[in-house]
Amino acid sequence: MFQALKKALHKNHISFHGEYTMPTDPFLSDRERVKLVANEIWKVTGYRFTVNNHPKMIMGHKTRYWCCQDSQRKKAPKPSQGENVVHRDYVGMERFPCKSRLTVTSKLISTLDPNEKLITIKLDHCISHVHYYDVSLKDDVLQILRDNLLWSTPSSLVPKIQELHPEATAKQIHSAWTVMSEELWKKDPKQLPSAKLLLEEYSEEVDVFEATMDDGVEMLAWGPKQVVNVTKR
Repeated sequence: MFQALKKALHKNHISFHGEYTMPTDPFLSDRERVKLVANEIWKVTGYRFTVNNHPKMIMGHKTRYWCCQDSQRKKAPKPSQGENVVHRDYVGMERFPCKSRLTVTSKLISTLDPNEKLITIKLDHCISHVHYYDVSLKDDVLQILRDNLLWSTPSSLVPKIQELHPEATAKQIHSAWTVMSEELWKKDPKQLPSAKLLLEEYSEEVDVFEATMDDGVEMLAWGPKQVVNVTKR
């Protein structure tokens, strides 16, 4: 199916709908499977997608995404209003009217057959545009970075990449890896809102606590639910 998606990239307007089945993995939740599929879509298309929401499902998990460079999805900045807060300028990424929408679903095909999952991908992306990293790097280099993003550091990848592509500089590789890795954790240009949104995605595993703060101070307090439950006993 991902080969079919790769072929769809030749069109300026991508409208793709595909499904495939996989055996149920007792060690992999539907939510985790959806994240893995979304990561594969990023590897194939080169477009970074950010989470919109997680509509509830009875027999599986669904996540809706949009392209992080979609101009229609750009969030308005919310500067803190505290008296002593220092406001900083953030360099924004280049954006495009790509009218993006990606939905990935992992669910049981039937309650009568708990051994097989149905994976569904629906993708709409209306215009082709440059990706949010150093496009001067060759496609082969970018693919190596994508394939090793979860398991390697940029320092370990530099010698491997330069052995195959000596023209790629360490700075380029570090920069591209840093931007690519943001897909895994960065949900907002600002650090605290980004961390809060990321924690909300794992609300089943962590608690976010209300904290009393002085003017000009921003803070985020959280803890794993298992630790909190043990402490309450």
